Amino acid sequence: MGAQNVAHGLATEPEDSLEAQIQVLRDLKSLIKLEHMVMGQPADRIRHYDEGRVNPLQHGITALEDQVARARIYYESDSDSDQNPPPRRKSNRTGYQQRTQDRNVDPHYGGNMYHFHLCTSRQTSAGLWVVCGAHNTIVDRVVVKDCWHIQEFNRWTSSAWWIGDAIDPTTKEPLEALIHQKLHHESILRLRSWHMHAHKLMFRVGPSTDCPSNIFTL
Repeated sequence: MGAQNVAHGLATEPEDSLEAQIQVLRDLKSLIKLEHMVMGQPADRIRHYDEGRVNPLQHGITALEDQVARARIYYESDSDSDQNPPPRRKSNRTGYQQRTQDRNVDPHYGGNMYHFHLCTSRQTSAGLWVVCGAHNTIVDRVVVKDCWHIQEFNRWTSSAWWIGDAIDPTTKEPLEALIHQKLHHESILRLRSWHMHAHKLMFRVGPSTDCPSNIFTL
């Protein structure tokens, strides 16, 4: 994708292509699992062929991920000059992150969810969602931290930061999630959930708030 397209606000195009390629990888690996269930020489030949397609596809995805990082950095610089880009806004991932992290109230069935921005740094954006019922009673709290690998793309494919194959976005797990799952101490928040958004070079972790529910808010 050329810089002229990025300059016209089309920085999400590489992300769409990356998402499609990741889905192809998922489908291919699912197909190989099915092929392992079929016996006979013709099936073995087909399975070996498909297995040989996995590694080149993964390396192609890695190259596309690098393009996504470069396009997003260029798009977010907000500068048409050769000078240093201006300071970033509160949300350092424009567009989709602003839509998911910067709004304050999100209605849902039976009540509202209130968002409180906590912090935004070079690689992370954190916030607290407070889920309330129809009578403004807190029924749940969700802390969400989005961990981005746009600026530090080398970490996205480094085995030091992932469990499993670091260049396989369909199976690798963030080391941070494993640490939260293994550590048990009253001073450490338990991990509630995590989710990979590989086409955005981001994963989301949600530690438990460990506080009582059904508290009435004044």
